[in-house]
Amino acid sequence: MREGVTGEDRMLLLTAAWFHDVGFTEQVADHELIGIRIASEVLPGFGYTPEQIQVISGIILATRLPQTPHTLLEAILVDADLDVLGREDYVVRHQELRQEMAVVNGTPHTDKEWYLVQQDFLSNHHYFTEAARALRDAGKARNLALVLARLAELSDS
Repeated sequence: MREGVTGEDRMLLLTAAWFHDVGFTEQVADHELIGIRIASEVLPGFGYTPEQIQVISGIILATRLPQTPHTLLEAILVDADLDVLGREDYVVRHQELRQEMAVVNGTPHTDKEWYLVQQDFLSNHHYFTEAARALRDAGKARNLALVLARLAELSDS
């Protein structure tokens, strides 16, 4: 890992990554809290200590929007959770997210509403780790430019 996480910290980070969205299996709202509950129920059976589960819970909770990481491990998972913002598959993945949200929320956004939300999110988001900034900031800027171009097209039509 570029941030130099090894040993037990790496294990705790990976475990938090496995559990951070598992709460979606029960509900969308507060899914992080459900993921923490499930991890707290399951992980002692695999030998995790209460202290390790507390660290894992903090990492998971940090992914909740607005993201508020307080440790390096929290910052790494927070950045990984929104890695897609700076990737080349951003447009495809966000169309999939749009479809998913329409099903979950029951009401689809208009194109303009969707792209305005994306513009706001991309404009206000920042990566917390040096590695994520180095790997994804340029791509995020390109993706924001694509969103702005799409909004301009929608305004012209």
